[in-house]
Amino acid sequence: MQDASDLLILIRILRGDTTRQDLTTARDADRLIRLAEIHKVVYQLLLFAQQHPEIFTQEQIVLLKTTAGRRRCVRSRSCMSSKGLPRRCMKQDSFCRDQGSQLSRMLYGREALKESVDLDIMLVNPGDFERTHDVIGGLGYTWSNLNGFTSRITQRLFIHAKREVAYSSPATHNNIDLHVKPGSNTYLTARLFTNFFTGLESFDLEGVAMPVLPPEKYLAYLCYHGSLHQFSRLAWLLDIRAFLRLEQDALDYVKLIDIARSWRAERGLFTALRLLRVYFGDEIPEKLKDYPLFTPRINHLVKMCQRITSADESYSLSLKGRTGRFFYMMMLIRGLAGRWILFMGFL
Repeated sequence: MQDASDLLILIRILRGDTTRQDLTTARDADRLIRLAEIHKVVYQLLLFAQQHPEIFTQEQIVLLKTTAGRRRCVRSRSCMSSKGLPRRCMKQDSFCRDQGSQLSRMLYGREALKESVDLDIMLVNPGDFERTHDVIGGLGYTWSNLNGFTSRITQRLFIHAKREVAYSSPATHNNIDLHVKPGSNTYLTARLFTNFFTGLESFDLEGVAMPVLPPEKYLAYLCYHGSLHQFSRLAWLLDIRAFLRLEQDALDYVKLIDIARSWRAERGLFTALRLLRVYFGDEIPEKLKDYPLFTPRINHLVKMCQRITSADESYSLSLKGRTGRFFYMMMLIRGLAGRWILFMGFL
């Protein structure tokens, strides 16, 4: 398990309500740096470190700058467009030059000055996967989570089960997550997302019409995606927090709930809001306070997410971790789709 006190300190730093903690040795700071890398919040820790040179050595600050300043590739967006591949950009790293930073500011406003996890791309047509893979490979990216599957049939089974394929560039340390479909890895949830790409809005990105999800659908999907991963990275919650702060006065909350319910994903939305309340002290939006955010089921989901957030990286592969995820998914996904997980395993 991760040190609970280190995680608490990191969360306080992210909240911005601390000026100094009992970090008196370089070893303490090293643990915080490692924890920030796991949760993809290095940039926030860098800002704190720069304000507290008595806690962090110059070498540690340089390390944070190097880690936070790695630029992800944005050429993949334009290359896929030129190849005629329908795609939708979900979010881009704020450290990307030009397009990436502008798109991040469109989504997150001032909160764009943060570290994003990767470049997320979603295909409109899953059948375009092989062509898209060739484009990404041509940019110098290699497989990461598909390397062990060599035959065509095992690759197809993996892609169908995982719904996303992660790429990395050894030369530039850039990462791409290619989402083949928006729904989770069950047949019964796939049909819930048939209208996922309807009602898209257009954002002018340096003369290129960039299709993006409307705010209610985008927020619902952020919560849905994070909940499938049990919010194991604090960065996912920070994305939700930043977007909610930017859009909360303009959001149509009835529409938000309707979208989440149509995906059987309202429990993920409620869990995300509760975690923001637990970790950052954020108030539940007034227009959502009458919804069932404090039921025993949501309480249990929140506790299970907190457990995985503080677990070490090997926990998810352990028998205990897999069993915990199994029951978590059973509680998270409403209806028959959740029961279907009994037969789909832990992928």
